[in-house]
Amino acid sequence: MVIKQIESTMKAWFSPLVMATLVTAMVIGGCAQQTTPAPTPVVVLGKQGLDLSSYDKIGLDESRIEVSSTNQLYEGKENLIKGLGDPYWHVKYPKETDEAWVVVDLGRKGRLDVLAIRPRPEYPQLWDGNAAILEGSNDKKKWTPLAELLLYLGELNDQDWIAFILPENISSYRYYRLFITYPDFLSLGGLAAYGEGGKPVAEIPTKDNIPVVKPE
Repeated sequence: MVIKQIESTMKAWFSPLVMATLVTAMVIGGCAQQTTPAPTPVVVLGKQGLDLSSYDKIGLDESRIEVSSTNQLYEGKENLIKGLGDPYWHVKYPKETDEAWVVVDLGRKGRLDVLAIRPRPEYPQLWDGNAAILEGSNDKKKWTPLAELLLYLGELNDQDWIAFILPENISSYRYYRLFITYPDFLSLGGLAAYGEGGKPVAEIPTKDNIPVVKPE
């Protein structure tokens, strides 16, 4: 309808050849501006009490994890993989933003089958609803949404691990980011990944991984 109105108005101004050229250019330009909307990430419900023994657990160390912020020195990212006692990672408080994230580096591209998190015992400070998303990247600059991570806090306890079983058709990435936008989120008691775990690009020697040679 709009094109026809423009066409009738322009007949008085331009020759038929010029007018046809201009109208065609407008139609093509309008089509070129149309974009395909990005696919909506699938929603994955976190569940407790699942047997994950059939999945391959990816070995993680502190050098392969990054976090958005830390509150106290004893509440750092290393607590996400300690697994002993009741360690936890806590974001900076008071919060300056509702955004918080954890990045896991697989060392090379690999598929992630399961992401598991643990609440902080006695202080379940996770998100409620679908206020978290899992993203993938190969350069930590451009992130692709993979799945919305849904939690119903009222149905969870503060002790057991929560597993998100991911779709089989998601692409492989080197970096995976748990991105949270929940105002009341403060801490995580643990994080684990299952899937195709790559070796770190360069393992930093520490007192825990340097082999000990005993004298004969």
